[in-house]
Amino acid sequence: PQLLLSMIQQTYWIISGQDVVRQFFRRCLVCFRHRAQACNQKMSDLPAARVTPTRPFQRCGVDFAGPFILRRTIGGESN
Repeated sequence: PQLLLSMIQQTYWIISGQDVVRQFFRRCLVCFRHRAQACNQKMSDLPAARVTPTRPFQRCGVDFAGPFILRRTIGGESN
């Protein structure tokens, strides 16, 4: 608002200029979106198993069989 008012005042003098500029910024959708504050995400503590030092690969697993894709069938028709 200050920059816009100072740019306008270089050429024109608007009576109650601050109020006019303030109302303009409140109605401007683009300005409203730029003024928005991002939400702070709440994060919980990590599980103790993930932050406790252990030997490498002590807590890992491998799925050798791969994913199984299943379809339920009822009376010969698939759902």
